[in-house]
Amino acid sequence: MANSNGDIKRPEKAGTSSSKRKLWIIIAVVAAAVAIIAGLLLTQTPLLSADPDGDGLTNDLERQYGTDPNNPDTDNDGLKDGEEVNTYGTSPVDYDTDGDGIGDGAEVNDYKTDPKNIDSDGDGLKDGEEIQSYNTNPLDQDTDKDGLGDKEEVIQYGTDPKKSDTDNDGLSDKDEVITYHSDPKREDTDNDGLKDGEEIALGTYLMSPDTDGDGLRDGEEVKSYGTDPKDIDSDDDGLKDGEEVQSYHTNPLDKDTDNDGLNDREEIMQHNTDPRKADTDNDGLKDGLEVYKYNSNPRKADTDNDGLKDGEEVRLGASPTNPDTDGDGTIDGNDANPTRDLKLVVRIDDFTELDYADPFSDPGEPVIEVTIEDDLGNVYLSNCMIYYYKGEYYVIVNVPDDKDRTFKITIFALDADLLDYDYYDVHPSPDAIGVKIYFKLTERSYSSTFDGSKDTDTKYPNAILKLTIYTS
Repeated sequence: MANSNGDIKRPEKAGTSSSKRKLWIIIAVVAAAVAIIAGLLLTQTPLLSADPDGDGLTNDLERQYGTDPNNPDTDNDGLKDGEEVNTYGTSPVDYDTDGDGIGDGAEVNDYKTDPKNIDSDGDGLKDGEEIQSYNTNPLDQDTDKDGLGDKEEVIQYGTDPKKSDTDNDGLSDKDEVITYHSDPKREDTDNDGLKDGEEIALGTYLMSPDTDGDGLRDGEEVKSYGTDPKDIDSDDDGLKDGEEVQSYHTNPLDKDTDNDGLNDREEIMQHNTDPRKADTDNDGLKDGLEVYKYNSNPRKADTDNDGLKDGEEVRLGASPTNPDTDGDGTIDGNDANPTRDLKLVVRIDDFTELDYADPFSDPGEPVIEVTIEDDLGNVYLSNCMIYYYKGEYYVIVNVPDDKDRTFKITIFALDADLLDYDYYDVHPSPDAIGVKIYFKLTERSYSSTFDGSKDTDTKYPNAILKLTIYTS
């Protein structure tokens, strides 16, 4: 068969040309695809290695991490995507990688905490809690250095993690919790008036308001009474400090509050005297003297019921326990001299003759006649006549020393003529020649001068008599 050129071609078998055509078409398509891909590859390679946002990650890496190739800080946490991936190992698409409440950038730049660790200091609190809620140091387990971790303080004990002594009692929070088991939130755990730190310094028990069990709170003892809060009886008088202060109102620092020689317990428990009064019965003797020296009753002013207070008896030298000290039959209260028998003395101090009684008598040397009797009719001396010579003349008799008793003393003066006795007039009254004197023992002493010439009586010679009466 001839073609348009006049060539004669060999006729093809049926179906052969169609298959070749398909093959060439496939080859052509593949070649075109390869060319297109090659072209694309040649044009895309510079784009994949580019970092248009300057964050340190190529577009290819940004595609891998899912970040925005056009935003250097995809998660807006303050760190570039490249820093997060290459330096800190944080997620560039998570603002807070560790979920502690603080952005990664703040952790790295501001707080220096670990943005991949929710609790950088391992104290049990999230970094965000420490920074935002408690203002503690997220890099220090024990912000206030008190020995308790921040979480312990916040969650377990309720103390201030920023203050080593939350209650200002002088003890660290740890000491209170661990050592003394006191309340770190109360400055005075036992409410005794002393801070916990003061109690430790004093050696008292800060969990008991009354360390020594004396009935007074430790604070009262230290601040009000000056007693020892560790000693139940500060003054060693046998009474608890609390008893002295609250019940007896005695001085807990003085074993003998009233300074009477008996300690306070003796007075209260043994003698039932007043420990605040040195002389309970007001008898003039301190209670201690009555008990230990005189064996008298410190609660009874007149122990022996003799009419004299015990103190008066002691001053007089009498016994406060014997109603008749000198055994004279008169009780001391009525006895002018309760310690011994009383002597009544009549002393002639001087005698002067004014007229001669008898020419045969010795002038100035009379006979003195003395009679002594009491108001009960008892006669102690009757018409006792003794010659008087210049000098002193005494008549001494023992008399009952009843202070209420009165004695009548009668005195006459006679001349000394042995042949006859003539009286002298020594009384200034015309109806008497002798003298009568009433002497009461309580007077103690009596002196007088009698002049017989003062009257108009001329029957008897006159004389002057000077005398003294006293007791001893």
